[in-house]
Amino acid sequence: MAYRRLNLPHLHPIGASFSILLLVEDAVPKPLLAKFQAERLKQLQEIRSNRFPGWQRALGKAQGRLDRQFDRLLARHADQSHPLSHPRAAELLVERIKKYDGKYYELYAYSVMSNHAHLELDFSIQLPAHWSSGHPIPGYVNVAKAMNLIKGGSARYINQELGRTNKPLWAPRYRDRFIRSEKHLDLACAYTRNNPVVAGLVTDWRDHPFTGGMSLEEITARRDRRFYPDAKLWIERLKKLDRESRKG
Repeated sequence: MAYRRLNLPHLHPIGASFSILLLVEDAVPKPLLAKFQAERLKQLQEIRSNRFPGWQRALGKAQGRLDRQFDRLLARHADQSHPLSHPRAAELLVERIKKYDGKYYELYAYSVMSNHAHLELDFSIQLPAHWSSGHPIPGYVNVAKAMNLIKGGSARYINQELGRTNKPLWAPRYRDRFIRSEKHLDLACAYTRNNPVVAGLVTDWRDHPFTGGMSLEEITARRDRRFYPDAKLWIERLKKLDRESRKG
């Protein structure tokens, strides 16, 4: 499945692993968020369109650089609300994330910060034996459905806990990126775990109460089951979708 929501691309191959970024509703002032997202989209589209030698590597580097820029943007806006800074609120979110671990996905790594959360999720747990890539799976729960379950349930209980009324907890948009390779997965999990370290909250991520996931040995043990989609194919599908939407 490929689609856009609020100009953000969502590429959801069945059974892939994903990096997810969830933002609270006002993590960044909306004009700044829109400006950053537009610039991010512009830079990444330029790389995808030019297709110069080594463009895929350049794309990965650009995505990593932009992710770090965005984390700095999040850290700068301490005047915004930080509902997940309350330990019980962060705990409720972790509980909701873990509720579907082992059912719809496997939770490789997570980190809940004061105004956002990073997740590394592997959906290959839903793949039946001898599955052929691309074939639909009855009852399959994709990334969008899983995020709705996480966001919906956590918003209800966190707002109750904090006494928030008539205020959305989560931003309508979230960022997802399917994992391209074992190296990409290793980097993504390390990036997620190190979030509280980079933020200066702890010197070792293990000391942050709302950061965790599987051990490296556990993740490695699942290597043969993981599925890495062809990035070129999915980027072409997104381009086709964009062309069709312009015609419509």
